[in-house]
Amino acid sequence: MWPSDNKTLKEIENLSRPQNRWLNSKEASQYLGVTVNALRIMVHRNLVKSHKLGNRLRFRVCELDDLIQEKI
Repeated sequence: MWPSDNKTLKEIENLSRPQNRWLNSKEASQYLGVTVNALRIMVHRNLVKSHKLGNRLRFRVCELDDLIQEKI
């Protein structure tokens, strides 16, 4: 850890957990088992939570897992 880095060890460990991973549209669509176009439609209809980073959509694995649990 760099001296100027203010993150605690626990925060760093949380970042390495799979639930905190960020996925792009292609990865998220594969994770959900849908096409990229279907995922974009779901985002437009507010069925899937997404985050915009610049002009790109990103998805958190834990939020996709929550969506899957709701559908079961």
